[in-house]
Amino acid sequence: MKWYLFCDVFCKNGMKQGGVISPALFCIYIDKLLGQLRSSGFGCFIGEVFLGALAYADDIVLLAPTHRAMRNLLALSDRFADEYNVVFNAQKSKCLCITSRAKQSRLLSPLPRFTIGGNGIEFVDKWPHLGHIISSMHDNKVEILSKRNILCGQINNVLCYFGKRDPITKLSLLKAYCSSFYGSVWDLSHPSMDTLCAIWRKGLRRVWSLPHNTHSALLPLLCGLLPLIDELACRCATFINCCLYSDCEVGSFAARHGVYYSRMLSPIGRNSLFCC
Repeated sequence: MKWYLFCDVFCKNGMKQGGVISPALFCIYIDKLLGQLRSSGFGCFIGEVFLGALAYADDIVLLAPTHRAMRNLLALSDRFADEYNVVFNAQKSKCLCITSRAKQSRLLSPLPRFTIGGNGIEFVDKWPHLGHIISSMHDNKVEILSKRNILCGQINNVLCYFGKRDPITKLSLLKAYCSSFYGSVWDLSHPSMDTLCAIWRKGLRRVWSLPHNTHSALLPLLCGLLPLIDELACRCATFINCCLYSDCEVGSFAARHGVYYSRMLSPIGRNSLFCC
């Protein structure tokens, strides 16, 4: 069981919204807080590597294995806010308790109350963060189904506006506008991946005006594309490889731990085995 807390931060003395240098300046400003959280001994660890506080731009994610550890991290954040004139926006902050379905019955009832800046933080079952939907069920289903719905809308838009174009043009537009799959590092063996791939295949059939029962094995040959699951596996393998050899200590260590030690217990480990 792990507690995830998403904090929204802003500085009272102001920071230019949308400025190119603003994220870098904010990182410098908030670096001392991250150092204090790391040296506190509270929060989540992989081995000896601290993963209890992850920061990007004006968002901070706190991760703790117990509610008591989370309270200690929040107390340190409050002290930093008082000292350095920073405000943590409790209304935009959310908390998730991440656990497996088998452990749902062991959740604390009622859930503990967390506060930041004297204001309570709302509990949610899922929350979008940096383009991903984090679910309290420790499952990619919500994220994958969300991407499936987005893909369906993108394909419909392309074929609606360019339906009278020739198939080659429509195929090029489909590849350009519907195949980004931002952040596609989900569990590739998840059953919901079949629904995502099915939407993509239906889109290809519509591009070529093929019957709906056209065998899926013919589509890659006709379109000159890999099957979607193979394309996602290639991207995932490239991502894992980049993480393994990254200069970022945290990213590299987490990837090595997942691939070489956790294996099937880690999403990265499962995907590495799937790609192999």
